[in-house]
Amino acid sequence: MSLTPADKFEISELLAKFCYYSDFCDYEALAGLFAENPTTVIDGMGTFSGLEWQIQHSRESDQQTS
Repeated sequence: MSLTPADKFEISELLAKFCYYSDFCDYEALAGLFAENPTTVIDGMGTFSGLEWQIQHSRESDQQTS
């Protein structure tokens, strides 16, 4: 399957929004970018599920880097 230019643009826009909302701590907008029940796999740490975990992880990451 090959991505179209429109697909690539949509992916880049999603990534840009993710970075922007994360950088400016807009967790409500950030939550709107995820699927209903996302799962994240972090090597060496485990598999994490749920939107609440994703947002909490973003909050904690911000606190550690501020």
